[in-house]
Amino acid sequence: MKNIFILLLITWLVIPVNAQTPLTIAEDFTVTDLDGNEFNLFNTLNSNKFVVIDFFYCTCVPCQLNTPKVQFAFQYFGCNTSNVIFIGMDTGDNNAECRLFEENYQNLPGNKFPSISGDEGGGTAVCNTYGINAYPTVILIAPDKNIVERDIWPIADGEYLAGIIEGHGGIPAICSPVGVQEVQDDQLTRYIKSYPNPANNVFNLMFQVGTSASVTFVVENVFGNKVMEISPIGYPLGSYTIQIPVEQLPEGIYMITMLSNMEKMDVCKMVVVN
Repeated sequence: MKNIFILLLITWLVIPVNAQTPLTIAEDFTVTDLDGNEFNLFNTLNSNKFVVIDFFYCTCVPCQLNTPKVQFAFQYFGCNTSNVIFIGMDTGDNNAECRLFEENYQNLPGNKFPSISGDEGGGTAVCNTYGINAYPTVILIAPDKNIVERDIWPIADGEYLAGIIEGHGGIPAICSPVGVQEVQDDQLTRYIKSYPNPANNVFNLMFQVGTSASVTFVVENVFGNKVMEISPIGYPLGSYTIQIPVEQLPEGIYMITMLSNMEKMDVCKMVVVN
């Protein structure tokens, strides 16, 4: 009997737990991140973007070790300004617990990818829908809604994860300025200057036009969802200032992309406070 028990124990230890989602096609969901930004999966996929979901819970030690690797890939692909959107999907924890997890374990210098708490953000329901039974589990969803990576594991380092995503069509990009205290660092942008930042009423955007061009500004939230667009206007060579009304926007962080003749020229960060 003792030998049988030992054999069963060894068998249980060596058989890997099935961490991958059983789904092959994505299920839609709407969740809210720690800053109150709403994210809808299908809206993002329909914008021709990939979505990386890092399923975790706050006291999970492997999740804690894995998070900086996901953060590296998040930064490698432009901090949700390129065609790859990263989100952390928690199960069973509240906003305060997830905020502490984010501060402690997204510990690389620079931007942090947005997280959804299990309790207040809706993450637990998503984890259940996707059949996640082991953590962490990292999946990659393509714009056509196919789950092209059902469990990226083990992740040796951030470069390894970035390589897998890039192999599916992810486009690397440069992150914009990070942190409220760093938003004023205009050395990180070439054509755009801004004030005040944070803003609670009107955001002033100063920009330069090198040659006559049609200029458009697109405002996106941290999930890459467009929340506002300043329609194309023709400008001759020179410097200009426009005002962006922000009083109707939820409090949070936004990215403003400057397009010249529909070509991406610059990106800056805007922080809205109520």
